[in-house]
Amino acid sequence: MGVLFTLIAVAGYLLPIPSLIWGWVRWLGSKPRFAPPGWRYAVAFLGLALASAIGLSVLFVASHAPEGPMKYSFALAKNSSVFNGLARSPGFRA
Repeated sequence: MGVLFTLIAVAGYLLPIPSLIWGWVRWLGSKPRFAPPGWRYAVAFLGLALASAIGLSVLFVASHAPEGPMKYSFALAKNSSVFNGLARSPGFRA
C-alpha cells in the first residue's frame, strides 16, 4: 500500500510541475515555432497554454482557500443552484 501511495503521489503531485516547465522550455527553444504543418504546433501551444491556466487556477484556489471549520465549504455542491435544481427533479436521490 505504501508503494502505491508513493507512486500516485509522485505521478499526481510532483511530475506535472516539472513536466509543464520542460514543455515550455522545449517550446520556447524550438525554431521555427509554427513551421509546416502548422496545426501540430498550434495544438501543442494550445495544450501548453491550457495546462498552464489550469495549473495557475489550482494554485490560486489552494492559496485562497479559507482555513478553519469552513475550509472546504466553497467546494460543497449542496450550496449550488445546480444541485438544488437537480434535487427538485423527479427521481433524483442524493
